[in-house]
Amino acid sequence: MPQITARIVAVFSDQRRASGKYIYIDSEPTFDAIESLGFEETSKTPKGELNRYLDVVLGESDPRISDVQKILADYGMAHYPHGSERRAFNDREYAIRRERVYSRGEICQAELLRLAGSSRKFADFMTDSSGEVYVVEVNQHLKNKIDFGCSYYHVSVLMSEKLKTALKAAKLAAVKFKEASYEKPRRPGFKSLWQFGSTVRMPACKTQRQDTHGGFVNEDGPPAGKLGYYWDDAGFQPAELVYSRADVEQLPHFDIAMTQEFVGEPFAPYREIIVTQRFREAMEKHGVKTALWAPVRLV
Repeated sequence: MPQITARIVAVFSDQRRASGKYIYIDSEPTFDAIESLGFEETSKTPKGELNRYLDVVLGESDPRISDVQKILADYGMAHYPHGSERRAFNDREYAIRRERVYSRGEICQAELLRLAGSSRKFADFMTDSSGEVYVVEVNQHLKNKIDFGCSYYHVSVLMSEKLKTALKAAKLAAVKFKEASYEKPRRPGFKSLWQFGSTVRMPACKTQRQDTHGGFVNEDGPPAGKLGYYWDDAGFQPAELVYSRADVEQLPHFDIAMTQEFVGEPFAPYREIIVTQRFREAMEKHGVKTALWAPVRLV
């Protein structure tokens, strides 16, 4: 089983609201009550002044999680249990970010994996409404030394020409490669960047999705209007994607597949990338150490 932690970041502020992973608290007694549970401030701001920080990280079974929630409830903040961030329209809600940390053994023994991004930023890039990647600006300091990386905005990943050639030679099943397009001119000598694709679509995922207002999403297409789509996994990151084993066994042979469903913001939707151990091993054989993997569960 992965190690699970719960994280809340509290900030003593001049207003009461939640935004992203932060909870802004305008009551010093409330802030002090959370601190008194045994947490140390991560800033050196003197007591009584604004912008004091508490970065609370606890094991899943730590009883202080309930203590923090009670303090926040008495303060007038409600816990939103479905995501790692609150709903977009309600700044009196907060979310607890629950993080799964998988061991190397758990990654290597999983039947399928989600390629959940990279710990290295490669370039600024976005996706269009179809999920296709275009590069906004290539990092000018890379000098073609990085073979694999992700975007700042979401988990879409790109690879170098060198890595694409190596993976193509590995004859991975159902893999497609598509060259990224560019919004700005590349500097002289910068080689092409490539994105993953597949001829195989995964069956319907059993993990539900929600939009940024908390409504459940049923359609497979990219987000419409102003609402983003996210996996509803009770605030866990990375979200665990769950599939019917019988449905997966009906698919053609593959080493990479794309989800039916889109997630992400309306301006940057994407499909998740699902891969086999053979794919992971090929990546690691060719020196990719920054890929982030999350086991996929078959039921």
